Formats: sequence, structure tokens, C-alpha cells
Amino acid sequence: MHESTVRLGLMPPLTGLVGMYGAEISRAGQIACDEVNESGGVLGKRLELVIEDDGSLPESAVAAAAKLVDQHRCVAIIGNLLSNSRIAVAYEVAEPRRMPYLNFSFYEGSILSHYFFHFAALPNQQIDRMIPYMRRQYGPRMFFAGNNYEWPRGSIDAAKRALEQSGGEVVGEAYYPIGVRNGDIEGLLDRVAKSSADVFVPYFAGADQIQLLTRFTERGLKSRMAVVMGHYDEVMASRL
Repeated sequence: MHESTVRLGLMPPLTGLVGMYGAEISRAGQIACDEVNESGGVLGKRLELVIEDDGSLPESAVAAAAKLVDQHRCVAIIGNLLSNSRIAVAYEVAEPRRMPYLNFSFYEGSILSHYFFHFAALPNQQIDRMIPYMRRQYGPRMFFAGNNYEWPRGSIDAAKRALEQSGGEVVGEAYYPIGVRNGDIEGLLDRVAKSSADVFVPYFAGADQIQLLTRFTERGLKSRMAVVMGHYDEVMASRL
């Protein structure tokens, strides 16, 4: 690293389950650095962004973070989109190396570290408002489902608490491994269709969520119940 630059490490998921978001995360990071540099940099130094693919997995995320710190000599690292990768990087890389770790994605709120800095929504800022609103607008019965890892389980736990406190009812709950199979999606949607749910609340990641929403729409379920998600973007919207 040249003395006139400040090197930051970014870990987008360029491949794997949530690889569809990697390019836009990379572009956003570069735009932010360019804007800072155009304004004079940080303490007179330019920002330099170094990108390593986190692979949408904890193991590859830890390897990417370690490379950014140990080889590229970054002064801070930025990421990760998936909670299982985020937790691994926080405790296996950032904490032992005393490395500032900046997070841009909403998550379930499970990391306690002096080196972890979070800039997006936590459950009390999103879910605690979202669920009571959906109950008032569409009905009290909700079906929850998601991948079987930290973010879906933590988020659904928060959503169930918010629903119960607002007088609603959980009519179904299910979890599946990352990379959910077609047969499991069909079985889940069979359960959802028979559940009398007013609202379906899916917490699947990346390609799994898109596959689920595609089949949800193809089976005509969107005309029978509302859908609400903790994460929403153009890709998700196109499936509803």
C-alpha cells in the first residue's frame, strides 16, 4: 500500500447462492470510494478499494477476509451479505486481528464485537414495524419459512414475537438447508396453500428465494395471500 492511499477490503459474493448481488455491491463500493476521493479523500489520502469474492460461504469468506488483511494490508474490511459468512469473518478474522469490520446489510443482530460496525436495519428497526402493519392490513394468520441458518431463524424469531404481541397467529413454520431442492419447495408451498395463512413470510437467501417466489406465483398463491419479506429488490419484485 502506498503511503498516500488508504486501502479498504470489500467482500462481495461474486459467486454462489447470492452471487447475483456481487456486481452491484462491487459497483456501489467503488462509487463510494470515488466520491470520497473526489472530495479530497480521508485526511488527504485517497481510498483504494480491493475486492475479494466471499463465495457465499463461511469458509471462502474467511479466506477472503484473511487475504485482504494479511496480503493486501487493508486497514478495514467490508462485507458480508450472508449472516453465516458475516459471523465467521467477525470472530475468525476481525476479532483476533483487531480489524475494523464494516457491515452494509440488514441482519438478525447476533454479533457482539468491538470491531464490528453495522449500518443497516436490525429487527427492531424493520420487523417490529413490518409485522404489525401486515397484520392490520391483511390479517392475523402468518406462515413463516426460511433457510436453516442464523439470519432466517433470528429474523423469524423476531417476527413471531412481533406477531404474537400484536395479537396474531403463527399457522406454520418451516426451515430448509441452503440450496433447497425443488421437491422441498413444492412440499412447502403445499403446506402454505393448506394453512389458511393471510400472509406468507419467506426468509430464504438469494437463488432459493427467487426459486420459491417463482413457484409461489406460478401456483396462483399470490391471489390468495399477501407476501412480505425482510429483503426486497428488483429481482425479488419481478417474481411477484
